[in-house]
Amino acid sequence: MAKKTLYEAYRNYRFSVVEGSSRQSRRRTAAEQARKYRAAMSRNRRVCRRVMTLLRALYVQPEMRYAYLAFAQQIDRLGRKFTARTLENESLALTMYWQSRGLDRRVLDMVRCVAGRETEKSL
Repeated sequence: MAKKTLYEAYRNYRFSVVEGSSRQSRRRTAAEQARKYRAAMSRNRRVCRRVMTLLRALYVQPEMRYAYLAFAQQIDRLGRKFTARTLENESLALTMYWQSRGLDRRVLDMVRCVAGRETEKSL
């Protein structure tokens, strides 16, 4: 069996990633990866937009808003990873963690509800 040249190896790789092949059906094509990335980014923007609206309505200090946004993104990530009882336990643990860092528990609970609502829609 002859060795493949570098060009042939590249051509085979490009075909499998860009157009997909039956040999490597488990790998995602570039179009599929781009679609999933766009969906994740739009979900992230929706969560951030909702949380920022809530934080502005509650008159949270601007320098503290980014901490609440980080909390909301972590809650959203948990919602995609866990369900039901485990999700509740993990989100409470995360709330206690951020509360220990100096954030207000009342605001954290509201942010958790807003970020969690987006997660429930995606299920």
